[in-house]
Amino acid sequence: MSEISTKSELGQVLDAIASMQSDMKSMQGDIKSMQGDIQALTIEVKVSQAKIDGLDEKLSTQIKGVDEKLGAQIKAMDDKVDDLRARQTGTDARLWSFVIALVLALIGLLAKVSLFDKV
Repeated sequence: MSEISTKSELGQVLDAIASMQSDMKSMQGDIKSMQGDIQALTIEVKVSQAKIDGLDEKLSTQIKGVDEKLGAQIKAMDDKVDDLRARQTGTDARLWSFVIALVLALIGLLAKVSLFDKV
């Protein structure tokens, strides 16, 4: 009787081993599927990284262009401000000359009137 139970137990063990083998084959198939998915994702990431690198380079070029244009415009504005400053200095000098001449003329007129009033 112990032999029969042993055969039965061995049959159960063999069935369990067969079941485990089929489970392992199924898992290996899943692992291969996951590896394929990982490879596909890796390719997508590389493509996305290449696109990002291209956009980064394009943006850097555009930023440099804008920076150069702004630098040229700022320099032009600085030149205009310097020119306006020079013009304003000349205008101030003429205005002060006129004011001094007017004050001297007024002083002269007052001196003439007060000193030589019997003409």
